[in-house]
Amino acid sequence: MTVVGRKDHRPVALHEHSETVRLAAGRATVSSSQEPAWVTQPYSRCMADVTILHNTSCSTSRFALGEAERLGSDHEIVEYLKHPLDRDQLLELMEKLEDPPADLVRKDGYFEEQGLDADDYTTPEAVADLLVEHPRLMQRPVLVRGNRAIIGRPKDRVDAFLQS
Repeated sequence: MTVVGRKDHRPVALHEHSETVRLAAGRATVSSSQEPAWVTQPYSRCMADVTILHNTSCSTSRFALGEAERLGSDHEIVEYLKHPLDRDQLLELMEKLEDPPADLVRKDGYFEEQGLDADDYTTPEAVADLLVEHPRLMQRPVLVRGNRAIIGRPKDRVDAFLQS
């Protein structure tokens, strides 16, 4: 099932791989396809200007969506916990990331429960392997535009990135 956001940040469930919803200047547009654009196309070729890798449970991620809407950004929302990125997509993302690869990993209670050591996850390959196995450890939100990507923490980075 493809799940994307809408203006009030509640998810909208669509039929399996049949439609993708993009938000452009606060308006939802629907297009039909076999797979959402983020699945079939590298980030730099997605139709939306900005792709937001989003976790609906995260207030910082919801803040980033709100900023994109406030600024009228043409954006695509990818709920990465429901549609995890594969290893190649993660490596491509880290090539664009303005932050060190290690910053893409959340070092939270779940990380510790797994008995993981942050020193083991500093290279793009190690980070990608970890996030394929544990998508919930991906830091959020991640914003992608063309050949650039950032982690939207702290929140003030979001506005600057969206307006660049």
